[in-house]
Amino acid sequence: MKYLKKFNESKVGDFIRKKFNSDEEIAMGIYKKLPELLSANITKLEVGDYDFERRYSFYIDDFSIIVANDFSGFSKNYYLWVDGVVLKCSETISKKIFKKVSEIYNRTKVEDAKRKAEDDEVIRKDARIHFAR
Repeated sequence: MKYLKKFNESKVGDFIRKKFNSDEEIAMGIYKKLPELLSANITKLEVGDYDFERRYSFYIDDFSIIVANDFSGFSKNYYLWVDGVVLKCSETISKKIFKKVSEIYNRTKVEDAKRKAEDDEVIRKDARIHFAR
């Protein structure tokens, strides 16, 4: 573990990280803009018959962004596209973006369900008052 930390702090580690994750800054910029994202602007894309792969599509600053996770075998892979181009970024930041977008998308579904339940209860009370005379 100690050697891995030294390797990551070395110039060689920086070179390799920059070589394989050349779009890391773009992904970090997307992650920082996610709190501005409204759940109404997120679309869950249907990929296939099974839920092995989930994709969410949204726009930030007129860029079409798709984030996906794919269960292939026993591993989970996370991907990030901007205007149809796959970004070369670490799986860690792709996973963070996917989880945040999924949380924003699903949070609204829960809020909508609560709001609908409250509206249904108000309708029942109004109907009880009106028709129980």
